[in-house]
Amino acid sequence: MNKKAVRPIEIIMILVIVSVVAFILLFAFRKYFGKEVGIVEEKITGLGDADEDGVANMFDKCPNEDKAKKDLPRDADGCLIT
Repeated sequence: MNKKAVRPIEIIMILVIVSVVAFILLFAFRKYFGKEVGIVEEKITGLGDADEDGVANMFDKCPNEDKAKKDLPRDADGCLIT
């Protein structure tokens, strides 16, 4: 029964090494997965913002208003304030 205990410094060193390797892998492969990340992000954010008024389509009560008017003031529902 001569077991060697794992010291805290060994755990810290292993965590640092794993973190560095994970960072290197993510950095090295991000250009290959950039398009997929964008697609997933668009799905998560409620299928985008069709009229570019700053209100996600799933919450926008006026989702297809003219993009040329996107700089005009809008209410919280995404509709033009008249």
